[in-house]
Amino acid sequence: MRQSLFYKSILVGACVGGALSLIHRQTRTALSKNINEAKRGIVYVSTHPSEIVQRCSQTMNSAVALTTQTLDLTIHLATQFELLIDEFEKKRIHK
Repeated sequence: MRQSLFYKSILVGACVGGALSLIHRQTRTALSKNINEAKRGIVYVSTHPSEIVQRCSQTMNSAVALTTQTLDLTIHLATQFELLIDEFEKKRIHK
């Protein structure tokens, strides 16, 4: 019972705080602007789902290509480092 009252009090406090913050004109304007932008974004996504899928696919392909390049470079550098160590050891043995 007490826990339920606690959560209800938090919810009521948040609602009252949100309502009080809307007294400020700039806050109302910013909220309205953000809601309109979000609504436009939702409408765009819902009317162009194939474009969103294509963009996600392109982004994933770019991420995979970048990861592949990074791994290739890492392998190359590790190989070069191993060769350098081998060369250093050969010179140390011959001294």
